[in-house]
Amino acid sequence: IAPLSVLLLMVASYWDSRHRIPASSGYLWEFLTQQTFIIWGLLMLPLFITLETALLGGLEHEGDHWKQVFAQPTPRLAIYLAKQLMALIVIGLSMLALAGLTGLLGLGLQAILPDMIIDAPFPWQQLLRYAGCTYVAAWLIVSLHTWVGLRWKSFVVAMAVGIVMTVAGVLVIQSQYGPYYPWAAAGLAVSRLNEGNSPMIPVLVGLIGGPIVALLGAWDVNRRDVL
Repeated sequence: IAPLSVLLLMVASYWDSRHRIPASSGYLWEFLTQQTFIIWGLLMLPLFITLETALLGGLEHEGDHWKQVFAQPTPRLAIYLAKQLMALIVIGLSMLALAGLTGLLGLGLQAILPDMIIDAPFPWQQLLRYAGCTYVAAWLIVSLHTWVGLRWKSFVVAMAVGIVMTVAGVLVIQSQYGPYYPWAAAGLAVSRLNEGNSPMIPVLVGLIGGPIVALLGAWDVNRRDVL
């Protein structure tokens, strides 16, 4: 649903501006891939991660099941890392869904708007590159929100952190600190790819910071008697 909502916004944007968009070969693909992943990485993805990790923590928080879970012979570290892994899997699946739906949307618009010249090949390499860079750059916020979602029982706390930090990211992304800001890294990675620049810094922020924060979160949660 989250990827589809972004694509529906792109359809509305494209339909509204279709008379001003040049009917050039492959421009529709370029518009869809770039704009969709920029909006996704900058706005929707951080909020989606916030929601999913809060729900993963809420499975045990809601009924105060942490005592029962921690009483099992399974190591606490394994429990925490299972939550972290599940969050990464869900986010990864959302990336694949966004890439696939973007391709289907482009093919659909090509059929609906035959007057547009869309004879360029399907940009599957570009879609996968955007999805891969966005995914890795988001590892740090996945780790941060998994930590918040498991550490604090209140669903409001988890959502408030995500919303405030995401809104701040819209401003921070324009500064020199944007590549290092976790909630702006994914959107900035796509934006840099769009401009032909290297997304190395925001990707490394997620690649290195994600595992480090995951281990810190596991240590913090596992040392507590009651969550």
